[in-house]
Amino acid sequence: MIKRVALHEFMHIFTPLNLHSEFIGDFDYINPKMSKHLWLYEGVTEYFAHLIMVQSGLITPVEFFQGQIGTKIKRASSYPEKKIPFTVMSERVFEKKYGALEHGLGKCLEIFFNTEFKGGSKKKELRVYEKKNGKKLGQPFRCDWYAIIKGKHVVFEFNGNHHYQSSFKILTDWRKHEVLSDPSRNNHGEKFIIFKIPYYMQLTRDYAEYLFGDLAKEKLGESFYKYEKFKKAIKKIYNIEREDLIYAPGLHTSKQTPATFNEDGIERFLKEMGDMEKYPSIKHQVVHSLRLYIEDVTYFNKKPWKDNKEWKNLIIPKNESFLKFFNFEPDKKHLNCFFEREKKHYK
Repeated sequence: MIKRVALHEFMHIFTPLNLHSEFIGDFDYINPKMSKHLWLYEGVTEYFAHLIMVQSGLITPVEFFQGQIGTKIKRASSYPEKKIPFTVMSERVFEKKYGALEHGLGKCLEIFFNTEFKGGSKKKELRVYEKKNGKKLGQPFRCDWYAIIKGKHVVFEFNGNHHYQSSFKILTDWRKHEVLSDPSRNNHGEKFIIFKIPYYMQLTRDYAEYLFGDLAKEKLGESFYKYEKFKKAIKKIYNIEREDLIYAPGLHTSKQTPATFNEDGIERFLKEMGDMEKYPSIKHQVVHSLRLYIEDVTYFNKKPWKDNKEWKNLIIPKNESFLKFFNFEPDKKHLNCFFEREKKHYK
């Protein structure tokens, strides 16, 4: 590792120190603007660093092709087939990429509601105390994102995996909802409108229509969904413009699978899926992601891993209600998203 890195850095005397564009030659460190040829500088340097290791006997040709180059090809192939051109990717290397709805949620909310949201860190989160007899009780409830919209106090909560695995967390969620919804029970004296976003969701067009259209109209009396806002949001969150490159809702590599949910968590998951049934693509995408996960886990493991424990039950639970939800064949017309475990994306 140290030798490879040392060789890589040494080879930079060739490129870009000698071979480069004007952006690198006269680099502006105050207002940096990256060259579209960055892929060339790093690619050539990395290739020759490995080649020197082969020629000097530090690694064998087999290790070079299978271990080094093979790994890079496999990683590159795990991304969508129709990729961003290397030149565009190089120019945008300084742009902030969120990559998943959780990390870009604040920006997403501001785009759809056209207002500033408070949150994103423990220091900025709104804190609401339960109140009884004019006194604050215990620790405050922290709200992920908060804003006043059309005169209403609105809270958006991102529900991570522990909201499906811990009965104590699920109980806390229930208490929090009760306190925030009742002005007489919280120290702000306000009724908060609460939206909850599951950790397995991504901002597909259907989910955006459901969340900012249907659900917003139900809770706030008005739809805030517009296609132009959706396009702007996926550009901000995923740094893409095409819908078919959006990460599909579901669980692709996370170990926090439905098999880890407790009974209350399974019930919460199934209710969420039922609430979104107007948009069947969501269910089809979630189930397809889990099916692909199971295919990968069971490909080399045909026998039960312990007694009668099936490998697929690392992914899905032996819960009758869940299996009833899960046991159907997803329709291809609903699968126009990026699935990390699709064979065509990494084989």
